[in-house]
Amino acid sequence: MTTATVTPAAIEFLDGNIPYSCQFQDVYFSRAGGLDESNYIYLNGNGLPQRFADFPGADFQLLETGFGTGLNFLLTAQAFLAHAPKEKCLRYFSIEGFPLTAADLQRALHGFASLNELSQSLCEQYPPLLRNWHRLTFANGRIELILVFDDVNTVLPQLLKSQWRFDAFYLDGFAPARNPEMWQSEWLSRLNKLARPQATLASFTAVGEVRRQLRQAGFDIERRKGFGHKREMIVGRFPHSPRPRPSPSLDKREPLLILGNGIAGCALAYQLNKLGYPVIVAANTAVGGTLAEHDCAVAGPRLSKDFDRRSRWYLNGFLQLQAFVAQQAPDTLLSKGVIDLISDEDWAETLERLQHLELHNHHTEVVSENLLRQWTGAESTLHGVLQHLAITVAPQRLCQYLLADNKIEQRQAQLNNYQCDDHGVQAEWHEGNLERFTAVIFCTGSDSANWFPELPMSRVRGQYNLVPATEQSRELKQSLRFGGYLCPAIENRHILGASFEHDADGLELDAAIHRANWRKLHKRVPSLAAPWRSAPLQGQVGFRLVTPDRLPIVGAHPKQTRVYLNFAHGAHGLMSAFSSAELLAAQLSNRVPALPPALIKAVSPLRFLNP
Repeated sequence: MTTATVTPAAIEFLDGNIPYSCQFQDVYFSRAGGLDESNYIYLNGNGLPQRFADFPGADFQLLETGFGTGLNFLLTAQAFLAHAPKEKCLRYFSIEGFPLTAADLQRALHGFASLNELSQSLCEQYPPLLRNWHRLTFANGRIELILVFDDVNTVLPQLLKSQWRFDAFYLDGFAPARNPEMWQSEWLSRLNKLARPQATLASFTAVGEVRRQLRQAGFDIERRKGFGHKREMIVGRFPHSPRPRPSPSLDKREPLLILGNGIAGCALAYQLNKLGYPVIVAANTAVGGTLAEHDCAVAGPRLSKDFDRRSRWYLNGFLQLQAFVAQQAPDTLLSKGVIDLISDEDWAETLERLQHLELHNHHTEVVSENLLRQWTGAESTLHGVLQHLAITVAPQRLCQYLLADNKIEQRQAQLNNYQCDDHGVQAEWHEGNLERFTAVIFCTGSDSANWFPELPMSRVRGQYNLVPATEQSRELKQSLRFGGYLCPAIENRHILGASFEHDADGLELDAAIHRANWRKLHKRVPSLAAPWRSAPLQGQVGFRLVTPDRLPIVGAHPKQTRVYLNFAHGAHGLMSAFSSAELLAAQLSNRVPALPPALIKAVSPLRFLNP
């Protein structure tokens, strides 16, 4: 059974500050000195930091099995910043099956004053204990930590299917006798498949079976004196001649064209700008697209009982959105958490799903009737679940923040046509002028159906109501979901929405849809909805594209060179935009995306278009 959560590490602290694993009955780092141990075994064992100074590639990529307290990562990041040329980047990929809680991590790192700045940043960004590839950045993007909370024997087969290749390996984790799952021969003997030429490895263990499997994989293995009281450790090298590293597929002399300034286009522009690419964002609407006309928007994944690819995609995107808002754009956050109002007939199934996913208690909590009344300001005999994996944001402010850097050029323009070849894309604008770009990315929302009619996408109409705040509704501090949604009052009004109408057209407000939105709330909380029975017909209409599998279309067009697609996010644009930006920015810059291969495949245009 796959659950959304992972089991946290059960630890105790010995001698005040030495973390000890109750599961594996061993300490996380030596009593003789955690910093000295990590430096001796992992950094020195891999020839670091000397290799950082003269590394020929753009990205130094490192794989660690066993994140633990993060001490290896922090020391490596510190050494990289001190010794690597400033144009180089470190991509640190770490797997942890039993992650520390945030409180335990903070306590474990408390005594290392020399790492304070980096450890504080790690603790601030430390993700929830959910099964996911979490992406954290440090030093203005120069250091990227892909922290995967999952079993190593689940993640490594995924890596073998990906394009990830590493320059160094930290084979950490507890001793093979205490944690045999971490040291299975099936993946040790295939470690060469993940190694770049001249890759190195280091491990605290020198157990014979581990040495044999690594030699079988093609590594030259050497035993060295261990740290402290340990007799031996091992280091290794993958003795293959260096191959020329591929140059980036796109240079930075000509700009990239992003069509569309909704949340998908804005998030991608932000990411590409961070990577140093010149970006032009062109659209004929206000910044934020149709979202710009919303006072607020709710984001929160609904996870299926089987935690399928769709659930994983939107969870990954939501966590990236949540982290970005918290760390970079806190003034765009309107409220944390969402209250789901559940009917009697759906209550048992809801509880079963949450328990199956192991989301109860940690990420959701059942709301008592009294507390529900206090939070909603309404009498209710409904059941309520407070979903912590949800936020309400101001979407236009968020889009404006993403485009705030003056290096991102914004244009009000309309594309008439384009021609693409191996060298770039020629755009023909509405005025008739031609312009050359390195590549074009279509983030064109519902207009994408006109550009790519061959793709199986349905156009769905959405309409929300604008209703005046009442004395009762002003008590609402968090968004409600009930088959629709109601946001807290902003500027003395609420958004009540939204319809999801297939095969519907027209931008005019529809009074029947207005009433249908109202009835959904009235069915759940009559006293809250009653004052809006005859509210004026005010609101907004927009259109979304959805695919048959309800996942977006993100990636390179298989038949059009230098053309990339980023649309069909449906009603989940906020949750999908940041994962899509990570995927496309990686593809455009010839980097490996920090996403599981199964999710990259799940949203690829290749599922609908043959090359």
